[in-house]
Amino acid sequence: MITLSERIKSLIFWISISLIFLIIFGIFIIDIFATDAQDKEKLSIVFSYLSTVFAFLSALGLFTTIIIYFRQRKDLEILEKIKDRKLTEAYFNIFKNYTEKLIIITKQLIEFKKLINDENCRYVDVIIGENIYAFVALDSKNEQISNATIYEFDIDSLSLIYANSTSSNPIISLNYYYLYDFSSKSKIIIDNLIIKIKQRNSKQDATEFLNTINLEDSLLFLSDIENDFKLYFDEL
Repeated sequence: MITLSERIKSLIFWISISLIFLIIFGIFIIDIFATDAQDKEKLSIVFSYLSTVFAFLSALGLFTTIIIYFRQRKDLEILEKIKDRKLTEAYFNIFKNYTEKLIIITKQLIEFKKLINDENCRYVDVIIGENIYAFVALDSKNEQISNATIYEFDIDSLSLIYANSTSSNPIISLNYYYLYDFSSKSKIIIDNLIIKIKQRNSKQDATEFLNTINLEDSLLFLSDIENDFKLYFDEL
């Protein structure tokens, strides 16, 4: 259903009032200045005047209809743009939150890699809690030197949001695909790292495994996709 803006309603109202005034004023003027005309002649003049007025009304009506059409179309485009921006903003804020969590996870893996490269580190271990992992560097006496804590990433909720985004906007969906794909690979890395550590608590095994992964490039990738998404949002 098309709804008229207040400006258009006001315009139609004042045009209607002006036309009514024009008809009444015109008949009044004809009655004053056509005093010498017979009633039939005066009536003919009135009809001629009204015919001219209605012809003008017809043209004005057509013109007004065209104006209203383009005005309404422009208003709909503006509303659609506002709707798209709000939707994109909501998706971007969620995207940013997930990206920041994955950045933290990646930084903690980098931190663990630094810890086990310390000359005082002899062994490694992992303590698994509820939705949390503590990757531990141990000295020669099996005492903890330090640890890197990683909270489990909620990949299921991200998967659901990614699925929903496929019906909203292809650009939004593509960004979420990149993020979901990255989170899936991060989960595989963490799971495999835990397996490596649990096998022998070997510092060498953990080091060799982490050396196969370019974690610094992963941080750049996360930063790039977040910036690309933000740039798209800012341009709306």
